[in-house]
Amino acid sequence: MQLFLLWFSHVMMDLLGIWPIFKVIFNLDIAKVGFLMAIAGFCGEACQLIFGHLSDKGYSKKLLILSFVSSSCILFLPLTNSYLVYFFLLLLFYLGSGAYHPAAANIASQFSAKRKGLMITLFSSGGQVGAAFSQIAFVFFYHKTGGHIYLFLIPVYLLLFILKKTDFALVRPTLSTEHSFSNMLAPFKDKKASIVLLYFSQVANQILFFGSIFLMPELLKSFGYPQWYVFGVGHMIYILGMAIVMIPVGYLADMVGEKKLVHICSVLSLAVFYIFLFFPPASLVSVSILLFTLGGVLGSLNPMFLSYGHKLFPKNTGTVSAILMGFAWCAVYLSFGIIGVVVKKFGVQTTMLGMGSLIFVPIILMSLESVFAKKQKPVSVFH
Repeated sequence: MQLFLLWFSHVMMDLLGIWPIFKVIFNLDIAKVGFLMAIAGFCGEACQLIFGHLSDKGYSKKLLILSFVSSSCILFLPLTNSYLVYFFLLLLFYLGSGAYHPAAANIASQFSAKRKGLMITLFSSGGQVGAAFSQIAFVFFYHKTGGHIYLFLIPVYLLLFILKKTDFALVRPTLSTEHSFSNMLAPFKDKKASIVLLYFSQVANQILFFGSIFLMPELLKSFGYPQWYVFGVGHMIYILGMAIVMIPVGYLADMVGEKKLVHICSVLSLAVFYIFLFFPPASLVSVSILLFTLGGVLGSLNPMFLSYGHKLFPKNTGTVSAILMGFAWCAVYLSFGIIGVVVKKFGVQTTMLGMGSLIFVPIILMSLESVFAKKQKPVSVFH
């Protein structure tokens, strides 16, 4: 029951990710949008390292509650037309996201010591379900409420009440522990090469994955697909691919290892990505199959990196989550500033074509990580 509640909280958190479709509906300047997203995302997600460390010290539940209070401010976007206000609302959203993900991932990893890969992918799938329906939900609520989507605060705060009343079996706060930066990174000294290679693999993968989400409405529009498909349905299918595929992938990860699956998913992503760009099918059924497959294989890489990191550092899962999610996403969000300018100058299809080369990065870096792993094996969570 607690796992389901945590899963549903992830659904709700990612339902709030309305910015990609908001910018299209309100016809915002793509270069300005990219810049706002870059700065707000960087500032908010950079705090994940601090949030992850606090989560390891027993503050996961408090961070979980505060994250929704902050992120739900994004629901006030339609009430303004000021880019400055957009920035502050985005900043609050990313601060909330930065607090939520390491805290929730830390809780999820404690549900089972022997099935961390499965637990993390089950938890992650909730976020993808929420992200999948975020654009459709935004359009629906926006039209049904006459633009007053802040009414969605009612189910958000109902969830907060339930989370507050739930007693998660967690490590209690250790108030005497010094929260210094060196203290946070001390556990990673012996395997710093592995965590660095995991980090840059995650950065490359997430730039492509989130960059595709960011540009999905413009890309589908340029291919001439129907408006109803452009405004939410294509995005939903892409994200649902990740949500559904990552669960069996997580199960396989605990059996055959994350690194093997990283290579398999990366190669499949490469093939499907370029087929989609060079040969976009006219049939909506065919393009839906491509989008579902791409989202599934490309999106499954994120929990694979996270699961492997948790196995390397089983006593510091919150901090690992912060490094491989929030700290990695800092670089990802900075890239949106560049992506926005490149799209404006060269077009969305050319930009996506160049982004596709990032698929090679995890293949190369995880092969290098295997060399370092031979010298020092990761800590097993099965014993």
